[in-house]
Amino acid sequence: MQIPEIYDHYKAVTSPVKSWKAGGHTWHALHEQNCEIVKLELVFDVGTADQEKSLQANFTSNLLLEGTSSNNALEFSRKLDELGAYFSSECGRDYTSFTLHVLAQQLKKALAIVGEIFRSPALTQEEFDNYLFEAKEEFKHNCAQTPFLAKQKLRKLLYANHPYGQVAEASSFEKIQLSDIDRFAKAHFIHHSCQIFVSGNASESTCRTISNFLTIDQPSISAKRNPQPFKGIAGRQIIHHPNAQQDSVRLGIRFPESNHADFLPLNLLSSVLGGYFGSRLMQNIREEKGLTYGIGSSILPGLHGNALMISSDVKQGSGPLTVDEIEKEFKRLQDEEISLTELNQACSYLKGNLLRSFDGVFEQMDRYQSLVLNQLNQDHYDQYFELLNKPNSIALRELAQKYLNASEFTVVIAQQ
Repeated sequence: MQIPEIYDHYKAVTSPVKSWKAGGHTWHALHEQNCEIVKLELVFDVGTADQEKSLQANFTSNLLLEGTSSNNALEFSRKLDELGAYFSSECGRDYTSFTLHVLAQQLKKALAIVGEIFRSPALTQEEFDNYLFEAKEEFKHNCAQTPFLAKQKLRKLLYANHPYGQVAEASSFEKIQLSDIDRFAKAHFIHHSCQIFVSGNASESTCRTISNFLTIDQPSISAKRNPQPFKGIAGRQIIHHPNAQQDSVRLGIRFPESNHADFLPLNLLSSVLGGYFGSRLMQNIREEKGLTYGIGSSILPGLHGNALMISSDVKQGSGPLTVDEIEKEFKRLQDEEISLTELNQACSYLKGNLLRSFDGVFEQMDRYQSLVLNQLNQDHYDQYFELLNKPNSIALRELAQKYLNASEFTVVIAQQ
C-alpha cells in the first residue's frame, strides 16, 4: 500500500475556543454540534513540584476519587458506572487534572456526584490505609526493575536541588500521613479556582449546567513555588542490580523553555535523533547492532524548564556501548549536515503526526490546552508547520553543536 503524501499546504485547522471567567474559574469551551459526549477537565495549578513531602500530591489526587461525605468509595464508583460516566485524575509536576467523560443527557447526575469532591471529600483513614498498602507494594515491585531504578536516579541527578527531582523512597511510605493529604486537599483543591476545559457537547446550556455545580463563592488560589532553573549533574552513573536481566540506559539534559526561539527546531532535531522508527538511534542501536527493541528521544516539558530525555532497555552488558553509540550520534549531528532526504522523511512524519493530533474536537481541545498550560502563543502550531515545511539543515547542525554536548549530559546505566 502506498503511503499518502503529506503536502506542504496542509495546516492544523481548529475550531475557535471560547474563553471567559465566571464562578471563580477560567473557562474554555469547544463545541461540536453533533457530539453527544461531554468531556470536562478541571485543571488545578498545583503538582508534585508544590508538595511539602514526597507522595503528597499524587496520593491526594487519587484519594479524592475515593468517595465523598454522601457517597463512600464503592457507592461513588457504582453510581458513575450506572451513568456510563468515567472519572479520573492525573497529577503532573506542575498541574493536577480531574477529567469526566459522560453523555450530555447524564451530565447533571454525574456532576451531582463528582462536584462534591471539591466541597466535602471523604478522605477516610480506611481508604488511606488501603491506598498506602497498594502503593507500597507497587513501589517494591518497581524497585526490582532496572527501568524504574534508572528513571528514578536520572530524575534525582538531572533535577538536582529542584522540586522536579523529588522521588519516592521506601521511607516516604512510612512518613506520609492522612493529615498530609487532608492539608494538601484543603490548600489546593477544595473551594479552589481552576481552569475548566469543556469539549464535545460544550453548548451554552452544558456550561451553565456545569457552572451550577462548580461555582465558588469565595475562590482560593494555590500558593506556587518559584524555584530557580534546574542544572543537572553531568557524567555517567552506574546502578548495580544483582538480578538484572538487561541494562537500562537513561540520558537527560536541560533544554530551553517551550516559548524559546530554539524550541521548535530542537523538537525537529530530537526527532531526527530518536523521535520515530526511522530515526538515527533506532537505525544504529536497533537495526545495525541489534541491542534493543526500541530507543527514543523526546522533550519533557515543564514550567521550570524542559529536558531532552533519551531512554532504552538493551541487552545485558551492552549499556556502556549503547551510551558510546548515542554520543557518536551527537557528534555526527554536530559535524555533518542532515541530508535533504532524511530531513524530509522526519518532517513528513512530524507533519502527519501533528495533523492527526487535531483530528476531532477532543484532540483539538487537547492541543489548545497544551498552549494554555505551557504558556505558548496561539500561532505556535502554525510556526511549527512553517518550520517543517522549510527545514534548515545548517541551523540544525548549529543547534546540535550548542545543545548536544555529550560531556554535559546526565547519564544513568542500571545493570547487573
